[in-house]
Amino acid sequence: MNSHDLTVNKTDLFGKISLFLIMLVSCSFICSGLFTGMPRSIEYGLLGAVMFYLLISTRHIDKPLLLIFIPLIASVLASNALNESEFNVFLTSVLRLSTAFLFINRYHTEKAKDYFISVMTALIAIDLAIHLITNLYPGAFRRFVVHSTNWRDYLNLFLYVKIVNVSASRFCAMFWEPGVAQSFMILALYLAFFRENRSSKRLFQIIIFIVGIVLTFSTTGYFALAVLILNYLLSAKTGKAEKIILTALVIASSMVFLTMSYSLLFEGRTSTFGKLETIFEADNPFQSKNIRILSVTKPAEAFLEHPVFGVGGQRLRVLMTDFYSQPIATCTPINWFAKYGIFYGVIMAIGYILLGSGKNKSLLSRLLTILMLFIIISSEEYSLNIFFIGLALLGYKQYMIQKTESETLPE
Repeated sequence: MNSHDLTVNKTDLFGKISLFLIMLVSCSFICSGLFTGMPRSIEYGLLGAVMFYLLISTRHIDKPLLLIFIPLIASVLASNALNESEFNVFLTSVLRLSTAFLFINRYHTEKAKDYFISVMTALIAIDLAIHLITNLYPGAFRRFVVHSTNWRDYLNLFLYVKIVNVSASRFCAMFWEPGVAQSFMILALYLAFFRENRSSKRLFQIIIFIVGIVLTFSTTGYFALAVLILNYLLSAKTGKAEKIILTALVIASSMVFLTMSYSLLFEGRTSTFGKLETIFEADNPFQSKNIRILSVTKPAEAFLEHPVFGVGGQRLRVLMTDFYSQPIATCTPINWFAKYGIFYGVIMAIGYILLGSGKNKSLLSRLLTILMLFIIISSEEYSLNIFFIGLALLGYKQYMIQKTESETLPE
C-alpha cells in the first residue's frame, strides 16, 4: 500500500469517526439530557475535538456554502440576542452550527454519504444483535439500568439503549428514543436503495435497516418507510425482478409481523396505530395525537407573533411549558420558523428540498423523497441539531455540485 492509499484511508477513518461523534453528541441517549451521567463539558470537549480536526484538515472554504451559512448563524444569534438567551445557549448554537458547516465543507457529498451508511451499517448490525440478546436474557443486564429525567428506566449500554418500563420492546439503537432511530435508519435505507455506487453489502444493509425500522414501532417511521418503498418501486432505475422480489418480501414479512405483533401495533391508545383512533375524540392534552397537534399549532402561533427572528429556543420551551406543563415542541419544520424566524426557516426548508431533488430523478421520485425527508423530522425536535443542520447544508452543496457539472457538460 503506497503513501497515497494510507492518506486516503486515514482521511476516511477520521471522517467516519467525526461523523459518528456528531451523531453521538447530537442524537444519542447518553448526550440527550435524559441521562444525567454525561457532563455537558464532555459534550463540548467532543465537539471541540471534531471541530479542531475539521479545521486543521480543511484546505479550502466553499464560498457558496459559506454564503448560506452566514445568514443561518446570523439568524440564530440575532434570535438569541433579542430573546435574551443565556450565554451557554449562544455557545451551544455557535458550536453546533459551526460543526455542521465544517463537516459538510470538508467532505464531498458522496463521501459524506459513504461515511454515513458505513457508520449506520456497523451501528445497527451491532445494536440489533444486542437487542436480541437483551430480549432473550433481560435479567443479565439489570446493573446497566439507569433512571432518566423523564421518569423512565433505560437499559444503557452506551451504544445501545432500551426503554425497559414499557410493554413493547422498541428498538432505539443508541438514540434517545425510537422516533429518532427511525430518522437515521430511513435515511440509511434510502441511500442503500438509491446510491449509484452500490455496496457489496447492499442486501445486508437493506435487511437490517428495514428490520430496525420495523422494531421501533414508530408511527412516523412506518409512514416514512411506506413512502420510501413506494418511491423505490416506482423508480425507473429499479429492475422488474427487484421490484417483484421486494414486493413479495414486504407482503410476506408484513403478514408475519402483523400476526406476531398485532397487540403492539393496534391494541391500546399508545400503540403504533392505536394513536390514530384518538384523532376524532375529545381533547386530552396527554394523548400522543394532541401532543403532535400542539407541537404544530403553538409554535406556529409563536412564529406569527414574531416572524422575523422567532422567539428563541428558551422562550419556546417556556411557552410550551406554560400551556402544556411540559416543554414539548416536536415538529422540526415548524420549530425552524418559531425559534429562529423566517430567514432560518426558509434556508433550512430549501436545503431539505434541494437534498431530495437529486439529479436523474423523475418529478414523482423527487416529490416522494422530499415528503419522506419532512416526515422523518416532523415528530422530533432537530431545529438546532448538528446532524440535521448538516443535511440542509448537504442539500445546498449537492445542488451546487450538480449545477457546476451540468454547466461543464459539452452541448
